[in-house]
This record gives sequence, C-alpha cells and structure tokens, in this order.
Amino acid sequence: MMVLRKRILVLFAICIGLLSYISAQVQVEGYVFEAHNRGYLFGADVIIKNKNTRVLVLSTNTDESGVWKATLEPNTIYEAEIVKKDFETVNYTFNTADAKENKLFLKIEAIREAGYIFDATLAEERENINLNTLGIEGAQIEV
Repeated sequence: MMVLRKRILVLFAICIGLLSYISAQVQVEGYVFEAHNRGYLFGADVIIKNKNTRVLVLSTNTDESGVWKATLEPNTIYEAEIVKKDFETVNYTFNTADAKENKLFLKIEAIREAGYIFDATLAEERENINLNTLGIEGAQIEV
C-alpha cells in the first residue's frame, strides 16, 4: 500500500511539473503583410532560430491569412527569417520576455523587390465593365 501511495505521489509531481512547464511556454502568433498594408502574404517561409545558440526551432509557412504560430520558450531571444518570392527577405528579432500572459503577437512587414512583374489589363474606360474589350497584351511595366 505504501509503495502504491509513493508511486501515485511521484506521478502527481510529474504531472504538476509538466503542467507548469507547458503553461510557461509562450504562444507566439505572427502575421506577415505586404508593405503599405496591401494585404497578407500567403505561403511565406518562416524560419525561427534561437538567437544565442543559432539552433533551428521552427520552419513553417504562413496560412491564407498571412499567419504563422509557434510555441516557444519564455525569456528567450529569437530570430525569424521570412522568405517569399518577389519580396525582400525579412530578418526579425523578438524576445518572448515581451509576452503578456504567455502570448506574443508579431506584425511583420515585407517589401516587394524592385522590378517585379505583375499582370494587368489596360483598356479604354467603358460604362459597362462587363462588356468585353480588347486590352494591351504582352506589355511589361516596371514600377
């Protein structure tokens, strides 16, 4: 009976330790958006490393809302690298010590590379936009 009681106490202590460890983790939610608030970026690569040890912690992608999520160690400095085709690579440093109630929200702005190509149709102005019209095709415009 005494051995069973000791085992139960040990298991209880382990469970309490695990719960305190899990609750001490910081829930990080970041979103990546195009400069000048032009919209969220879907499918951007997000690579997070511990800044001090350089150890890879997470490699993920943003969802359709430009959001990525991670569960990270508290009081730790991390570096996030955001990579997306046609955008400059973003290096973003953050500290989980800045979390409030074990939650941290990050807004990361990405800037388009110069000289990217986009599709557009240029046509004469018309009153009914549903009417078909001939547009300029095959033109490249650099902004």
